[in-house]
Amino acid sequence: MEGRDKLYIEFAGQRLLERIATSLQTRFSDLVAISSRTDAFDGLGYRVAPDELPDGGPLVGLLTALKASTSDWVYLVACDMPFFSAAWVDRLMAGLDQSVAGGWHPAAAAARSGPFFEPFHAFYHASLAPYIEAAIGASTRPPSIQSVVRPHDMVLIDDVERYGDGQRLFVNLNTPGDITAAELLLKDRDSLRAGISGI
Repeated sequence: MEGRDKLYIEFAGQRLLERIATSLQTRFSDLVAISSRTDAFDGLGYRVAPDELPDGGPLVGLLTALKASTSDWVYLVACDMPFFSAAWVDRLMAGLDQSVAGGWHPAAAAARSGPFFEPFHAFYHASLAPYIEAAIGASTRPPSIQSVVRPHDMVLIDDVERYGDGQRLFVNLNTPGDITAAELLLKDRDSLRAGISGI
C-alpha cells in the first residue's frame, strides 16, 4: 500500500472499515474485529478481540472470532474486502438451514472455487475451534483455513455470481492500483443499475 495503513484506507470516498461495518450490519447485529489495534475501530460499531496468537494469519483470526462470537456461527470477512452481498449471505444461510433440516450438520458454508473454497465471505461453526487449535499446535507454520476446514462437512455453492455483488465479493485491496480498479468496478455496477432502472 506504499506505506498506507490498511486499517485507515478509504474506498469510494468512505473509510473502508466503516463501509464494511455498514454492509455487515444489514445482516448481522454483532460485529467483531480481530485486531490488537483497538483504536483503529473506535466509533465504527465493532467489538474488538485481539488475536489468540500473534502473527498467526487468517486461521488464528478465525479461531479468535469463533471464541469471541455470541453466536455458534461466524461470517468471516477480511478488512480489505470492499464488496458485500446480502443476497449471498441469505443464500449461504438457506443452504445451512436446508442441510440442518435434512439431518446434516455442516461445519462451514462457502463458495466453491474449483477443488477448493473461498475462505472469506463464508460461514464457520464454533465446533471447528478445537480442530483449529489442534492444527495450530501440531504445526511449526500457521496452517491455512483450507487445510483445516476441508476435511469437515461443508455446504459449497457454485453460483455466487448470481447474488448481488457476488462476482466482486472476493476482491481485496493490496495496492493503490487495486483501490482504483475496485472503484471502477463499483462505478460500472452503479452505472448498470442506473441504466436498468431507467429502462
